[in-house]
Amino acid sequence: MQLSTEALFAELRHLLTELDSDGGQISPSVYETAQVLRFCPEAGVAQETIQWLLQQQRPDGGWGDPSAPLYRTVPTMAALLALHERAPRTPRVNAAIHAGLAALRVQADAWRAPLPEDIPVAAELILPNLLAAAYKNRLRLPTAVFAELRTLGERRRRLIAHLRPTAGTPPLHAWEAWGHQPKRGVIDGSGGVGHSPAATAWWLYKARARRHLKLQRRRARAYLTAAAYATGAMQPGVVPSPWPLHRFEMVFVLHSLLMADLLLDPHLVDVVIPFTQLLAELMARGGIGFSQFFAPDGDDTAAAVAILATLGDRSHAHALAPFQAADHFRAFPFELQHAPTVTARGAHALALCGQPSAPWLRALAAAQQPDGRWVGDKWNRSWLYTTAVVLHAFADVEESAPVDNALRALQAYQHQDGGWGSGRKSSIQETAYAVLGLSLQRRSRAWNPALETVWRRASDYLLRHYQRPDQAPAPLWIDKELYTPRRVDRAFLLSALIVSCQSIAEPETCVAPGRVRV
Repeated sequence: MQLSTEALFAELRHLLTELDSDGGQISPSVYETAQVLRFCPEAGVAQETIQWLLQQQRPDGGWGDPSAPLYRTVPTMAALLALHERAPRTPRVNAAIHAGLAALRVQADAWRAPLPEDIPVAAELILPNLLAAAYKNRLRLPTAVFAELRTLGERRRRLIAHLRPTAGTPPLHAWEAWGHQPKRGVIDGSGGVGHSPAATAWWLYKARARRHLKLQRRRARAYLTAAAYATGAMQPGVVPSPWPLHRFEMVFVLHSLLMADLLLDPHLVDVVIPFTQLLAELMARGGIGFSQFFAPDGDDTAAAVAILATLGDRSHAHALAPFQAADHFRAFPFELQHAPTVTARGAHALALCGQPSAPWLRALAAAQQPDGRWVGDKWNRSWLYTTAVVLHAFADVEESAPVDNALRALQAYQHQDGGWGSGRKSSIQETAYAVLGLSLQRRSRAWNPALETVWRRASDYLLRHYQRPDQAPAPLWIDKELYTPRRVDRAFLLSALIVSCQSIAEPETCVAPGRVRV
């Protein structure tokens, strides 16, 4: 397929104009949809939602990507409970339940101790809750393998009881797993609870007989309708998680341009600059969350600090202080697992502001796998995403060993077709992550002819597979289950395609990213 940088920039410009104009675009969630069906079936047409859930079941009986067993248990349990409690007992439904139970017995092995860092969001609260509901419904499931998760959940519940969380804070995102009293104070500015349809549906169930909450119930139902619209499924009751996420969407789209060195490109700069004032205002309020109704987090805040510093405003490093620890940056206070990408973004943002970043870079170097990869991120399951983000943090650092090791890993793990993927097959989205991770390294002393060959094979893969109907991005981002933030992943892909087109356009030289021949 013939592509031009002009066409790619035009699409990217259009995507930028859409940012912060709605609640964000995101893939539908089996877990959240199943929980809404269980607790608030009137949010959609129950029979149509049941059919949608049945259509999402995989041939092995489970729900979710078979190559990612850790992220299948939550949606599979929730779907089984929804079918058991809400669906007419037709032969198809009975077969689906039987197959799902068999799949869960296999999936349970993924939860044996020790637990990894990258478990689904709030799994320590949600899975014990679902297991209890399954027991009540006489659905016999293995329980012993979840012992360590239960212990983690008990610790989390103690923290929640101590914190007494309010609306728009992280514990409310899983309110369906621990909340009991449907108070007004847990409804945030979106109209929902915790930016979660499941939590909102549970609140509606608990508030169903509370006449004094009539206005809040109306707002919560409107939230569920709006959330369903954001999935693009055009089916009431089929909902995403998390939502809204427009500030996360805005910041991470801009950060993908930063990774590609495109923020100040003349094709885009007039569209990018207007975001500067908004980002600066949000920094003055203490940072950025994934919407204006949710608490700031270290990941979005670090990305925004880096963007502003690149655009010339280096005055916001102080906004990172609440998220700094001795050897990592945290996304939220009191989190129990750490993410290499959050630490990488925090360290890089500090460096761009002229602040020391060495302690966090040393911690990242120590966390690198023997084969050169960075893995185990709690927000994205792809090691290619994690490695690309960490490589970006090392782009201007004299310490070369972590970079050299990562480049060797990318060379070793490249597939025969020129792409990369966490599984056996190449993925255009994960290849885009790898291309962006490599892009700035093309100007480094570590670059050599063998890596140039890796780069060109990857660029050729992207250009050959762009917009193929079978190349829709797989869910790679981690919440209660895997999801796709569509505009964010599209921006990563378009940015990688632009730098790839640049390399193809000048076959004998390494083009500095951000300079395009037209």
